Amino acid sequence: MKIGLLLLSVSDNYLEDIGECEQAKNAWSILEDIHTKFGLLHTVMLIKEMVTITKTDDLPMQEYLGKIQDINRKINKVGIEFPDNLLSKVIIRREETKKR
Repeated sequence: MKIGLLLLSVSDNYLEDIGECEQAKNAWSILEDIHTKFGLLHTVMLIKEMVTITKTDDLPMQEYLGKIQDINRKINKVGIEFPDNLLSKVIIRREETKKR
């Protein structure tokens, strides 16, 4: 029954990946792999996004920082770490450069 609910809940794009699963646990494992394992291109795009994202006047600081942290978490999953102190330096430097 649980697998049936899961199959009804996911986008049709994933049915080919999990359609043969008999247990929800196996389907969840496959979905997790799909969404947490990134190839080289995706990793490069995430890093580029993190270092080029800019804060606009209409974007609250908390939301801006949240976006950076979200991207950083995704990058961490592939084994690349940007410590908070490095991220904070990049953000501060970016804001200082923007003011010039």
